[in-house]
Amino acid sequence: MASFRRYMLPVIVIIIFLSRFLFFYEPERVTKKSEPLSFVTLLQNPASDFSSISREDTLKFSKNTSKITGIRVEFLVAIFSQESSLGKNVGSCYLFDPRIFGGGVGVDLSSGTFSSRIMKPERDVKPFMEIMKNLDRNPFFTAVSCPMKVGWGGAMGPAQILPSTWITVQKRTAIALNKKVVDPWIPEDAFMAAGIHLKDLGADHKKISSERSAACRYFSGKSCGKKNSAIAQYGDSVMKKTKYFEKILNPEKPIDTPIKTKPKHKAMQEKKNKHTEKRILKKVHKTRSVSKLMHQTNSVVKNSKTVPLSKIQKKRERK
Repeated sequence: MASFRRYMLPVIVIIIFLSRFLFFYEPERVTKKSEPLSFVTLLQNPASDFSSISREDTLKFSKNTSKITGIRVEFLVAIFSQESSLGKNVGSCYLFDPRIFGGGVGVDLSSGTFSSRIMKPERDVKPFMEIMKNLDRNPFFTAVSCPMKVGWGGAMGPAQILPSTWITVQKRTAIALNKKVVDPWIPEDAFMAAGIHLKDLGADHKKISSERSAACRYFSGKSCGKKNSAIAQYGDSVMKKTKYFEKILNPEKPIDTPIKTKPKHKAMQEKKNKHTEKRILKKVHKTRSVSKLMHQTNSVVKNSKTVPLSKIQKKRERK
């Protein structure tokens, strides 16, 4: 078994090499920006060939997207943090040529295992091939997300957007950014495309319920469902991160700084102090009201003039 694992990775590399050069796919010229990954890059860093998005770019792209789509900046950043850790994890799986190996078959180079669920054949393989052709990229050398225990992989770029979804938003993304061609692996394009898609899902209402529902649909295409379901947990996680980014998205603090929370005993003491302050204020208010009443009883209103009570008593005694 150990010997089999030892030779598995070289076999995988040979298969990818054959599917790239010996079969039907003939890549056209590739620009420097969209060069396919080399074998050295794949073996040295199979998880991703993209670094994380900087704090400045994150704020810049999210604010620009928010102006056009109406999606909250904090919510948009939370989605990217949940999906790819702001561009750190864009996938480690590679699709094989579907005309040879069948639709959706590929390999996870991070674990060295094959999978038949790299991409959903009837939904995403054809759009993925079309996107790669428009971008002048080799589809079999471009990393996509790996499948989880349930469902399919195939999500692209920092936004982890599916090929079938990208097809529906790419034209609007190009118009919004004033570009001819948009790329799901370019952070600026990914932010705008994700914002447009989240707007389609109802997140522009800027309510917690609508944002949570949009996050669940972004993740699975379905509503959040039961509390303990994986979809609901995803939505809850995004909303927690949204609160986190609400507190730290300012020029003085970087995005990765943790929130400083007060110790429990200090928080309890503050609550007690506030409670005692309220009680004291109530007592003061009561004493003031009593003193007003006492002052009013010392005089009687007569003919819209205040007359001391002692004078009225003297008049009665005379009579």
